[in-house]
Order: sequence, then structure tokens, then C-alpha cells
Amino acid sequence: MKAFGVFLRYFFLLVVGLNLDKLYSFLTWATVNSLGLIFSIYTKPLIVRNYIRLPGLVIQVIPACVAASAFFLLIFLFFSTPMKPEKRLKVLAFSILALFVINLARIVFLVEFSGSKYFDAVHWFFWNFLSTVFVVALYIASYKI
Repeated sequence: MKAFGVFLRYFFLLVVGLNLDKLYSFLTWATVNSLGLIFSIYTKPLIVRNYIRLPGLVIQVIPACVAASAFFLLIFLFFSTPMKPEKRLKVLAFSILALFVINLARIVFLVEFSGSKYFDAVHWFFWNFLSTVFVVALYIASYKI
């Protein structure tokens, strides 16, 4: 029975891995609409597909912005780690929600640097360093729950 559970977990990972395009599509939709809601607190954004128009700025949410690879890494880590299904579901839900919120905060923060000479450096730091740290920290913190 234990071997069957392992088989199911890895089969699920295979299915998710083969459908990353759907994960990207969903995360793009969720990210664009969530950002639109956040920006609507202080302005009136216009959303067209994966573009958000703000006064003086147009944001294009590209596949890299939605961090689907980070979400897949989290899913992979939790499904390849032995734990009870109830705990896996709980920590995976917490981690995915936390990563989504962190990613939204990252994008909102980067909008403040748009047009700045520091934008590329700040963006590089977030993309190449902090994103990996966030995923690993979420995995470790969630595993302790």
C-alpha cells in the first residue's frame, strides 16, 4: 500500500509537469487580477489580457512574473517528501498561498522602482536570489508545521 502511495504522488508530479502551460495560464490570470485589485486601492487600473495600465505605466505580466517554476518546485518538494496526506495538503495549501502573496508583494514593490536606474539591480536580486530563498524557507517552515 505504501508503494502505491509513492507511485500516486510521483504520477501526480508527472501530470503537473506535463501540464505546466495550464499552471502558467492560471497563475497569470490570478496574478493579473489580484494585482488589478491591489492597484485599484489607489488608482483605476485597466486590465487587458496580461497587461495592467496604471497612470504613467503599463505592466506586462510575463510568464516569469508569475513564478510558476517556483510553485512547481514547491509542489515537487512536498510530493516527493514522505508525510501524511492530511499534512501534505495543509502545508501545500499554506505554502502556495504564502508564495502567491509574496510574489504579489514583490511585483508591487518592483513597480515602485519602475523607471529607476536601480530597477534592473533590484529586479535581478529579487529574481535570482530572493525567489529561491523564499521557496526553500517556505518549504522548511511548512515542513515544521
